[in-house]
Amino acid sequence: MGHTDERDNNAPVELEFFAKPDHLAEVRKLVERLASKTRLSKEELEDFLTAVDEAAANAIRHGSPNKERSLVRVICHTLPDALIVEVRDQGQGFLVPYSPSMPGPEAAGGRGLPLMCALADTIEIASTPKGTTITLKKLARTMAPASSAEPNGQRSAL
Repeated sequence: MGHTDERDNNAPVELEFFAKPDHLAEVRKLVERLASKTRLSKEELEDFLTAVDEAAANAIRHGSPNKERSLVRVICHTLPDALIVEVRDQGQGFLVPYSPSMPGPEAAGGRGLPLMCALADTIEIASTPKGTTITLKKLARTMAPASSAEPNGQRSAL
C-alpha cells in the first residue's frame, strides 16, 4: 500500500492499495486525518466517511476484475471549506443511473450509490470499460476556522 506525502497542504494525497476489504480502515483514517484541515463538522465528517467507505467498498467488490490483485486508488483534495475524495477502480465499468434510488428492504444490495448521493454534497461518476472513478465532495456548513473550536469542543457556526 502506498501513499503520497501530506506535508504540502494543497497537494492531493493519494493512497493506492490492493482490492482487499481490510484496507477500508486505512482509507477512513486518511479521510479523517485530512478532514482536520477543513471546517467540516463532526456530523458532516461522519456522513462523508460513510459515503467514501461505500465508494471504496464498491471499488473493491465490483471494480476489481483480478480480485485482490486489482488496485484501488483514493485521491483526496482538501480545501478550507471542503473535502473532495476520488475513488478509482480497474473494473469494466457500469451504466451510470441518472438518479439512483434506494431499493426496497428485501433487496440484497444496490444501496451504495443512493447512500453516496444522500451523504455527499456532490457526486460525479465517470465509468468506462477500463475503470470507474467516483468523485465525492463534502462542503463545510460552518464558518469557524479549521483549527479553532469552542472550549466545549464544538465549532461555532454563524
